[in-house]
Amino acid sequence: AGSRRVDLLQSLAQKIETELTASWELATSSQRRSLVEQFCAELDAESVQKALLHLEHLTPEVLRPELMRALFLRLAELDPARAAALAGELIRSSGAESEAESEIISEVLLAIAKHWAGSDLLGTARWIQKWPDESARVPVAQWLLPLLEKSSPTVAGELVLSLADGPAKTEALDRLVLAWQENDFNGALAWVKKLSDGEAQERSLLQLAHRWWQTDAAAAWGYAQSLPDGQDRLAILFVNFAFEQDPKA
Repeated sequence: AGSRRVDLLQSLAQKIETELTASWELATSSQRRSLVEQFCAELDAESVQKALLHLEHLTPEVLRPELMRALFLRLAELDPARAAALAGELIRSSGAESEAESEIISEVLLAIAKHWAGSDLLGTARWIQKWPDESARVPVAQWLLPLLEKSSPTVAGELVLSLADGPAKTEALDRLVLAWQENDFNGALAWVKKLSDGEAQERSLLQLAHRWWQTDAAAAWGYAQSLPDGQDRLAILFVNFAFEQDPKA
């Protein structure tokens, strides 16, 4: 096995030298990307993994970002679960050192998710939920959430709550609650009641308010009355609903 690994690495090094390094300096940026993609398209999963694990020793530094990108995209296509594990080992620990590297990492993670989600949607969601870099995690989460909202809304909720506070999280939470109530109103309501963020909870309850009032006005009013001071918008909305039903009440 050791001899085979050495032979494979020597073969990869030779191919990189003859097919990439020799042409790199004179190639344009688009030609360089084409060169590495053509090179990687011929590799199997084992060769791609070996190349990624030994990239620092196989290539000059100038080639590494583009070659890493192409290798990960190839592995995502061949074996997305393996690509996800390897990304955790090689990318998660080192992170990005430049804006260009950040863009490559975001592209790689999204490609892995798109290839993996078809066979393991929940595994893909839990993998990206644990990714530490928010800027790389958000685009993948935004792509995954519409797939999760109907089939696994609780997992979608966990993914939304893992996002940092800000517009992306607010938008994702609002969209999830709206989608969830269409398929399972009671499930959506139970989940929203457990939210620890008072502001997010109140905003979500306001989204559910009209349907809740129509289905069980007494329970809705009782819950609104139990909310702490400062979260009175729900009670005010229910008073308006009651007035619309009976202006003399």
